[in-house]
Amino acid sequence: APHFRGVNKQPMATGSDLAVSDVVDAIDYAVANGADPDRVFVTGFSGGGYMTLVMAGRRPDLFAGAAAWVGIYDLPGWYNYNVVNAPWRHYIPHIQGSCGGAPVQGSAAFADCVARSPMTYLDAARAAGLPVYLAGGLSDSIVPPSESARAFNQLAAPADRFTQRQIDLFARFTLPPELEGQTDAPTYFGPGDKPVVLSRQSGSVTFVLFRGAH
Repeated sequence: APHFRGVNKQPMATGSDLAVSDVVDAIDYAVANGADPDRVFVTGFSGGGYMTLVMAGRRPDLFAGAAAWVGIYDLPGWYNYNVVNAPWRHYIPHIQGSCGGAPVQGSAAFADCVARSPMTYLDAARAAGLPVYLAGGLSDSIVPPSESARAFNQLAAPADRFTQRQIDLFARFTLPPELEGQTDAPTYFGPGDKPVVLSRQSGSVTFVLFRGAH
């Protein structure tokens, strides 16, 4: 649990080079003090899920696997989601404070937000064959399940990817009818956990959609 650059509301945090280096330093410290370098995993929830995906993409060589729960995949896209659907939330000024302004396409702030987004790096995780587990809540209005589904698409084989229509339905908290009952991929959910409504695996990436919120 590295204590890096504080709340994701200023440039030193929010997936910055400094924040990434802090995670690497924490791993180096753990390994130097007896941790097995072949059994280092990265996991997180929400903002931690976002950082999990950043690390999976930027340093897949360090990890035996990654598990991102309700994580953000596309920072400027998620900013726009909040502007449209939840303009009262503190995430809007937080992202502006991190990226140097509103990430309007074509602006320097947009480029900075893209550089902090997992979508910019996950091709490296796919190339490395890093096992990645993605979980999203079907009714999560804070980080819509479409974020995790889009991350899955980048990591999955083309034939296994969700269609744009299906992604759009996830963004509206709706399970596409043709995907109902598709829960054959391993989920690692157990008794007492949220009900799983969809699971899909492609190579080393697994996507699980559960019935629940953030």
